[in-house]
Amino acid sequence: MRITSTNLWRGIGAAALLCAAGGVQAAGHFYVPFSLMLNTGGSHGMWLADTDHLGNPPFQLTNQTLDGAGVVLDDWTLNASTHLATNVQPQLVVYGVGGHLYKEGLRTIGPVTQFSNGGYAQLCSLTALDERPYAAARAYVQAVVEPTGSTNTCASGVGTQTWLIPANADSSVAPTIEPANWTVLGAFTIADCAFAPVLWRSLRLPIPIERWPKVGLLRDTVTARPAFQSIGLVA
Repeated sequence: MRITSTNLWRGIGAAALLCAAGGVQAAGHFYVPFSLMLNTGGSHGMWLADTDHLGNPPFQLTNQTLDGAGVVLDDWTLNASTHLATNVQPQLVVYGVGGHLYKEGLRTIGPVTQFSNGGYAQLCSLTALDERPYAAARAYVQAVVEPTGSTNTCASGVGTQTWLIPANADSSVAPTIEPANWTVLGAFTIADCAFAPVLWRSLRLPIPIERWPKVGLLRDTVTARPAFQSIGLVA
């Protein structure tokens, strides 16, 4: 689940609403991360609001300008009737500062640790890939970056790398760089099987997929597999 809080009161207010609804009691103790939105654009600093003690000052993780939006990995329970996530419990926040990624647990506060040994010129996006139930060894963060030394920008879409980093990574772990013959998670998995029919339909519908060249590459790579070709899809 990706979050960006634009100001201090929004972050604390969200926690207060959870308390009022009884969500905190159900979910247990956790911290709510938030940052400040600068008038010049971008996010500044990262703080944690204590949901058990909303009167306490927020805990500051960094006062530096963030490289982009942080991302939160959650645990949750699936409501079988509504098919919605309930009892959402934040587990980990990941954010970028000064060309590196960092993480902090949201159940108890410990030292901030560097999240992988990867360095980048620009952070384009962070996406949580959090399984249920949450386990750091099975959850991942996907980071799209312009690598160190790149003269391109995220907006250009040229030269970007996509990293896959396990939630339990520290500064000794190198990100897995997704290969040029794209798959959803860097290796052929059930995710590609689920996504392939949707991508295949773009060949039959007036979708300008050339606007998203990496999606087009993913489509061409997955749908070219012999097993996909053998099923004989019809429009």
